[in-house]
Amino acid sequence: MEEFEKIDQEHRQDNLLDYPTDADLISSREKVDGMLEGCEFDFLDQDGDGKIAIHEYYPLTEVEVLEKILKEDKHFSKSRFYTWTRMVFQSVMRAFSTKDVSLLRSFEEDSLYIQHKQKIQQYIDKKETRKIDRIVIKGTLLKDYHIEGDKQLLVVALAANLVDALFDSSSHTISGHPYYRVRRQYILTFVRNVGVKTTKYSNLINTTCPNCGASVPLLEDGTCSYCGSVVTTGKYGWVLLSIKDIKVIGENGE
Repeated sequence: MEEFEKIDQEHRQDNLLDYPTDADLISSREKVDGMLEGCEFDFLDQDGDGKIAIHEYYPLTEVEVLEKILKEDKHFSKSRFYTWTRMVFQSVMRAFSTKDVSLLRSFEEDSLYIQHKQKIQQYIDKKETRKIDRIVIKGTLLKDYHIEGDKQLLVVALAANLVDALFDSSSHTISGHPYYRVRRQYILTFVRNVGVKTTKYSNLINTTCPNCGASVPLLEDGTCSYCGSVVTTGKYGWVLLSIKDIKVIGENGE
């Protein structure tokens, strides 16, 4: 009984968060693009109380990360990149829910695409269905930018409330809850080649080849079906290299 009361309480609290606007995120505290500084402890623990340790890996502030990017790419747009990041995240979640890997091809680096394709195929083979919906993205935050060899790496933290449940072939719940949202935090790492700059074709919402500008679907191997260029390697723009859940330490008293 206590468990159901707890779930019901969380559900009532979660309903207060349905579809927030930018105005809902404004308070008297300092605001960063997409997330309140005061709410940032969901990602970071600046005062060292043991809630979360992500800042130990990504100590830079958003301003510092942006300054590093702009030194290499003066046309980089934080707001435009955030919009694209949110689209990428939504597309990944939708691909797993619909088992449609074609939703991933235009923005995922080859190794991640293969990994996600294999996972989705496992769902198909086992006749399982993963339901990910009622997604509310609470914020996005630049966390790191650096160069490794011939690659630029850009790390973004993203917080979301969503329903995430897995069902068997008889629609019985294997994991998660089919109705109530859970809080999730993710780290998305993007990669592109050194020397690549932001262009008018960078991070567009539609599937547009950054090489020739054609609005055409990509083939299975990540090439443009019009000009044949491979566009999922970071040669022309950012692609998603990895997406990982953030491990929250001590959130439930651990």
